[in-house]
Amino acid sequence: MFIKTIIITLTSALMITGAAVAKDGDRKHGKRGLQQMIEKIDTDKSGSISMEEFINLGAGKMVSADKDGDGILTADEIQAGMEAERQRRRLERMTRRLDIDGDGTVTVAELKEMQAKRFAVLDVNSDGSLSEDELKKIRKKKRGYRR
Repeated sequence: MFIKTIIITLTSALMITGAAVAKDGDRKHGKRGLQQMIEKIDTDKSGSISMEEFINLGAGKMVSADKDGDGILTADEIQAGMEAERQRRRLERMTRRLDIDGDGTVTVAELKEMQAKRFAVLDVNSDGSLSEDELKKIRKKKRGYRR
């Protein structure tokens, strides 16, 4: 049972590591993207990635998933850890999208500005209000995107 848990843990850690590296590589092309990836993993700032840094890349994220601290990651703990990581990434994406001025915070003023821009796009005839026809068009478009 213990060996099976270790195999599951290592497999999950490698999947997470591979996904993180692939995601960074897809988003940031070329030499600078590779340099950014190295900087992210190279915790001692030596300019290269040691075995310990590489191992901790995936395992380090999963260590916090061991909620009962017994040194064994159950399938439930791994799943909870993966969901927490997904939630963290989702929150970061949302914050980047809503942070109009790029200062790392989302203000009420930024939210209102974004809504005002959305309203301007949706108010096709620019009369300062959304008519039933405009709302129907929005609804139709949304349905088309979902399919």
